[in-house]
Amino acid sequence: MASKYNQKGDPDAYNRLDQLFKKKEFPRILVLYGPETEMLLEYRFRLRRALTPGAAEEFNLHKFSDDNWDVLALQDAVDAIPVFGESSLIEIWNINPFQAKRGSGERQEGLSEDERTKLTEILSDLPDYCTVAFYFEDSVKEWKPDKRMKALYAPFQSCGLTFQLGLRERSDLRKWIDQTLLKDSGKKISDENKDFLIKRCGSSMANIRMETEKLISYSAGTEITRDDMELLLLPMLEESVFSITDHIIAGSFSEAVNVLRDVMSREKDSAIPICAALGRQYRTMYAVSVLTENRMRAEQLTSIWPGTRDFVCRKAATQAKNYRKHQLKRAMELCMWADDRLKSGSNETGEAVLTDLLLRLSHLEMEVPL
Repeated sequence: MASKYNQKGDPDAYNRLDQLFKKKEFPRILVLYGPETEMLLEYRFRLRRALTPGAAEEFNLHKFSDDNWDVLALQDAVDAIPVFGESSLIEIWNINPFQAKRGSGERQEGLSEDERTKLTEILSDLPDYCTVAFYFEDSVKEWKPDKRMKALYAPFQSCGLTFQLGLRERSDLRKWIDQTLLKDSGKKISDENKDFLIKRCGSSMANIRMETEKLISYSAGTEITRDDMELLLLPMLEESVFSITDHIIAGSFSEAVNVLRDVMSREKDSAIPICAALGRQYRTMYAVSVLTENRMRAEQLTSIWPGTRDFVCRKAATQAKNYRKHQLKRAMELCMWADDRLKSGSNETGEAVLTDLLLRLSHLEMEVPL
């Protein structure tokens, strides 16, 4: 679901977190949330390294998400005495303890009353050696505590700290590129070109990481130049289409729609270009699948189909593995059908047409001829 929080987050959150790591004093409960998943992952790594270093991680790190959530297993994890270390760490991803249970089967989410009661008992009596870290990705689940649930809220208030990790400022992103992404790579980027990279990728650190890794791999010299970037970096629209198709493949329709809405809010009159880019991506997947069927490599598409870049073919090759050839044909037909609807002059909004397209692409096996 889309976040209702300020995308800039708590301006002091990063400083407060860094102070925790500097002092090595961690609360019993940590809550980290916000739009910047890259920073959630970075602080997850730092917390693991601080509390369960080396071999201790195998014994003292316990992970929970929707896939394996079990409040009794959580109790066992809390009670487990640390081995080869002095502390244990429990990670809970995208489970809001204040949300009531709803849905059924694989779509079930939230906690039952009994689970919430048990969780309240657990969090209210955490041993000194145990830290419980809740992580919430804005695109998946909001952190939305209900203060009316006083017993459950009490441990978060008394022995917990909450950090909203917002999008980083440009100066912070420059430092991050140098100190994290370029570290030990043997490559460097001027401040001017870092700014160009940030402008091309947007403020998403996940995008910046992916594009910087591509530049490190494919640029020839020690200095990554503007020419390298012009050659290798994808326009933001094309990058967003990669993200949309990844979410469709993963079965995350709502996240695909979130990316779509984000692009359309940033780029005026983008419905037709988005539809065209989606069609091009599925055509590339289809072409790659045909090449593979004929014992050819995906990279050979660049010589057969001029203008297709090598890393685009590799991306398409990875995605095409999730489809049968007739599904890719159907996807191309759906993209052409949506393009006709967008150009027909009807009263439908571009967002409505593309949302319908994404829904159909998410259920290709159920599709019938148009």
